[in-house]
Amino acid sequence: MGACDLVERHLSHIFAKLHVSSRIEAIEKAKQLGLIPESPLFSTPSSDR
Repeated sequence: MGACDLVERHLSHIFAKLHVSSRIEAIEKAKQLGLIPESPLFSTPSSDR
């Protein structure tokens, strides 16, 4: 088993636990669950600036 296989296996376990099928879905689900913070780089600008 190579490093790439190991990464893919870990990802498939993460996807299964989050009930998602892609990395993008996993990121969105993790944000919804509060596992990772919203990134200020990708959030919409606030109107109070």
